[in-house]
Amino acid sequence: MSLRLITMVVRATLAPTLLASGVVLGLAAIGVATRLATDPLTRSLPPGQWPWLLIALLVPLLSAVLPLALFAGTVAGVARLESDGAVDAARALGARPLQLAGPTVAIGLIVGAAAWAAGAYGEPWGRHRARHTLAQLSGPDLRPRQGPLLFQADGAVLGAAGLEEGGVLRDVLLWRDGGDEIVVAPRGRVTLGDGTLEIELLDGETHLRLLDGYARARFGSLRTALPIRLVFA
Repeated sequence: MSLRLITMVVRATLAPTLLASGVVLGLAAIGVATRLATDPLTRSLPPGQWPWLLIALLVPLLSAVLPLALFAGTVAGVARLESDGAVDAARALGARPLQLAGPTVAIGLIVGAAAWAAGAYGEPWGRHRARHTLAQLSGPDLRPRQGPLLFQADGAVLGAAGLEEGGVLRDVLLWRDGGDEIVVAPRGRVTLGDGTLEIELLDGETHLRLLDGYARARFGSLRTALPIRLVFA
């Protein structure tokens, strides 16, 4: 099969595939951008983070959009070649059906590999990036302060006398499990994780309320995490 015919088949298939992908992703981008612009939480997002958050929310769609766009592009490309008489001309020149399908199969393998990469690598990255960005917006204020502070999460409350540079806590109290467990420590550290508040308490005590009594234990270091409820998940 001549190079000119291969180029014709590739163009006829690739152009509608890219067009379908662009239309679907464009509509999705408009919808996501509208939601981000109207939500009270994300309206405070710095301008430099808007493109990255938009990309992070769109990347997980690629694993589903690309195969559908390829199907639509293949159907449209074959219909165009048939209507232009290119298929009949190729057969008249001795080209077999499998030869005509070769360029389309090659495009399918490339698009399939791209869809697999988007699902295996792009989707986890996008979800992680979006959750991290939104956690910074919806999470607690971790700027240093001298007065007391209180963080609340599902089933737990974290209180401290102050917060210093680097997330260092002073005189910490952690109340969780409905009050069945109370942890106190003279110092600790708090950082913002991926949808969680990561806490490390140092040189403290754990007080447990048991069915048959009470238990107390000392520790050198205790690590735990409190969930942060996100608007976009």
